[in-house]
Amino acid sequence: MPSLSIVRSFTLAILAFFLIAVTVSGCTVPVTTPQSRDSAIPPRPDQTEQLVEKANTLESPAREQQLLEAAQGFVDAGRTERARAVLENLDTAKLDIAGLAAHTTLYAAILTEQGEYFRVRELLTAPRLAGNLATLAQAQRIELYRQRGELFSLLGELEKGVNEFVLLSELLSDPEAIRDIHERIWLLLSQAPDQTLSHLTREASGMALRGWYDLAQVTRSAGDVGLLRDNIAQWRQRWPGHPAILFPPTGLDRIESAANTMPVDKVALLVPLEGSYGQAGTVIRNGVLAAHFDNLSNGGHAPALKIYDTSTQPIERLYQQAIDDGAAFVIGPLRRENLLTLAHLPTRPVTIIGLNYLEAVASPNDTGAAISDLTGYQENAFGTNPVAVHSSGSLFNGALQRPNNLYQFGLSIVDEVRQVAQRMWLEGHRSVLIIAPDADWGEKARSAFTGSWNRYGGRIVSTATYGMNQSDFTSVVKPALLIDHSIARAKKIQHTLGKNIEYRARRRHDIDAIFLVAQPAHGRSIKPTLDFFYAHDLPVYATSHLYTGIEDTNLNRDLDGIRFSAMPWTLPGMVSDHLLPDSKLQSSYRHLYALGIDAYQLHQRLGLMQASPEAQFYGHTGVLTVSAEGVITRRQPWAEFRRGRVRPAPTLTEN
Repeated sequence: MPSLSIVRSFTLAILAFFLIAVTVSGCTVPVTTPQSRDSAIPPRPDQTEQLVEKANTLESPAREQQLLEAAQGFVDAGRTERARAVLENLDTAKLDIAGLAAHTTLYAAILTEQGEYFRVRELLTAPRLAGNLATLAQAQRIELYRQRGELFSLLGELEKGVNEFVLLSELLSDPEAIRDIHERIWLLLSQAPDQTLSHLTREASGMALRGWYDLAQVTRSAGDVGLLRDNIAQWRQRWPGHPAILFPPTGLDRIESAANTMPVDKVALLVPLEGSYGQAGTVIRNGVLAAHFDNLSNGGHAPALKIYDTSTQPIERLYQQAIDDGAAFVIGPLRRENLLTLAHLPTRPVTIIGLNYLEAVASPNDTGAAISDLTGYQENAFGTNPVAVHSSGSLFNGALQRPNNLYQFGLSIVDEVRQVAQRMWLEGHRSVLIIAPDADWGEKARSAFTGSWNRYGGRIVSTATYGMNQSDFTSVVKPALLIDHSIARAKKIQHTLGKNIEYRARRRHDIDAIFLVAQPAHGRSIKPTLDFFYAHDLPVYATSHLYTGIEDTNLNRDLDGIRFSAMPWTLPGMVSDHLLPDSKLQSSYRHLYALGIDAYQLHQRLGLMQASPEAQFYGHTGVLTVSAEGVITRRQPWAEFRRGRVRPAPTLTEN
């Protein structure tokens, strides 16, 4: 959303237009317009207060016009709360459409900065304003389309966001401004599920919209970058004169150059196939092979693939062996100590996508080599040595600088937890109860959530932990909700009165949401326990650990109402359904299969993602981006349980 500083200058112009229009139309009450003062020099507080006092002596609509100008003056003076109070008490029914647009633009900017996004939505979609957008002056329409597009994008309303940005681009004349909006459309569409794109391509009204959706669909359908380039060329032939051809997003231009550097002739996969990590490595290998053969079946370029078992030899020897065998790209290793060893090599002539994450440490033998916020994505699958995750931010600020030709990719619970915290905050929650396992990965999740929540300014009211072997959660939930305190108060009243009284235990009311870290079996016991102890009305948010793609309506009814960050492959229609793990695969390993698919497809997309920092790849594990540090991060979609079934939920994002 635009900042207040941006909106101020725009609103001043709109206010001037609006106030002059009223004066010309015959209003006899003298009105001070923004042009009568230097907008670069905000009025003194006493002058602005005088405007409010004077406004209260006027008749409508002059009163509302002057209050609107006073609100702008308070914003210019940095008195946002005073401006908000004036705007809240202003009777917008007395304003004409131009005045209402000016009020909405300013008020929406204030509320956006204060995080009240759903109140902003009410303003920007109010029927009176929304029904008359086409009658407004072009400058007002431009700003309102921009605000609406950014708000819908933030709230995960993809179709509405794209529609607003398309309308906005049609009003713009500056080529750079048009390209900027096209970039926003492109990024929005890159986050859309496959099924959504197919539906919108068929149902969209207007050629511009249909062309955008078709473009997103053809760029999604090809895992091979060469096929991707060919698909785009065919799209251009189908949509001559489309705005995205006249002013293409940078991603389109870069696909061709990336395709020209492809393909590599041979890829090496370095994973353990024996030992404690053997099953995990095998599942990842199967995901890689599935993506490889799928690419072949679609007519794409599939390089020769050779697999090396890292449980048999030192990792540096296997890496060199892969290079000697002609590998131009390496996927793996899985174990972080192996990845750390490769990070300390003097040179890495062949690019590596490691299936783990690093942190700055002194040497491979340093006991601090373990990542400080390590967690097992599925701890039961890896015993006490789980697959690592990382903490977002600078990973290479110590002895180990960012290694060239080395990228890090894995299943990071820390990034995921931060996305959960972001969503809870955007949806208006401020005081949270955390329920998490007392295992190492649960502690890392609690720590990451607490850090994010504190940065937002929220409050962790209480934290409850449970054992991984626990089946009865009364001893966890009951004290966390202070049920015993309620019972004790009732007994004290009975003792004071000297007689029995009817009472109903109550839960605490100083929390407004619950953050749950749990695997499916634990979640199915914890949620009913929360409901039993009067917390059925509290929103519950969870990580993707809660669902591994196995839909069991009867069992999952106990999870009804929970919203969770989901792996795209677990949600119907999100990604290609012919690249899914075997239903017989142990649930704790199913996400690793998706990791293998994405790791393989990344080897083709990495050049494009390097060239375009804004480039995103809609993978099976999430929407993937690569940072300047070579860390590949995932943003996951959202889902919720309804009547035992999983349903997609809007994805909220911060702009």
